[in-house]
Amino acid sequence: MMLLPLHLIIGSLIFSDVTAINKKEQNLVEHHLLPLKEEIFMHRLWDGMDIEYSFDNSTHFELLTEKKFARAGTAGMFDSGTNLMDAYKILNFKAPKKLEFFKHLPPMIQNGVDYQKEYFEPRLKQFKKEGNEGIVAMVRNPISHLVSWKKAGYDLHKCSELPWETVLSSTCKFQHGRFPQFHFEAPGLVNVWNKYVRGYLELAEKHDNFMIVRFEDLVIDPEATVAAVAKFQGLKVPDPLVHVYAPAKPSGTPSGRSEALSKIQDHQYLVEGDMPIVEHLEQMCTSIDWSLVEKLPKLSKDVPSYKSDCEKFLS
Repeated sequence: MMLLPLHLIIGSLIFSDVTAINKKEQNLVEHHLLPLKEEIFMHRLWDGMDIEYSFDNSTHFELLTEKKFARAGTAGMFDSGTNLMDAYKILNFKAPKKLEFFKHLPPMIQNGVDYQKEYFEPRLKQFKKEGNEGIVAMVRNPISHLVSWKKAGYDLHKCSELPWETVLSSTCKFQHGRFPQFHFEAPGLVNVWNKYVRGYLELAEKHDNFMIVRFEDLVIDPEATVAAVAKFQGLKVPDPLVHVYAPAKPSGTPSGRSEALSKIQDHQYLVEGDMPIVEHLEQMCTSIDWSLVEKLPKLSKDVPSYKSDCEKFLS
């Protein structure tokens, strides 16, 4: 196992292999991209959350002309662990160029547009043609994911800020500047999870260069998970694996892999926050499409079953 010092990892994530960047440009990138506090960056990354300027949509990417990128694009709902996956791929793989890909786009039909057909599938074909051979989609335990959205809903904030009592009866709206507004009808936030996962499973069934990875597998067994991604991409399995013990956004409390492991294995997310989800589990659990969960690939036997939070409500 190889560990890099924190400042070197942050350098790899932000400035890896940059050879031509003047001082003014460097200051601009540092101002916009570097985390204010390293320990907070650590917390955000290992908690599966998104960073302010993600690796694949930085407005200052043109300054990072020599940056290392994984050959697989990364897709996922907000807070699904896409940045942790990106960090492992950036540190362990190399790629010839940036992939043009909005990772949070819902894989669904909306406003008469089939985004699987019109957006995902052309890029899957393009990636294969260019040697960027696939997309890795991150999925997370639905109950843990709901809790994370409660803390940071990003473009879902209008419904994630609602009380748990009204979340399931509300339509959830997701708006991004490049796309029309997406509507997730009741059960609101839970339906966001259902529709993303259903869409990802459909894409994985139709395309051999679309892979689904559970966030918890990456946290609990990064060696096996990164090895699976490498094999999927036709890349050499890293030996030794360069581990991420760096962080990804100026909010939250200090955390790292040990805290992330405890949160997953001890189900600590059930009692997080001012409005813990544990008091509303039954209505959440009975709204999840569990047939989707059964189809998700599982890389580590040590990941608690997604159903384990809900078993008493599903019998």
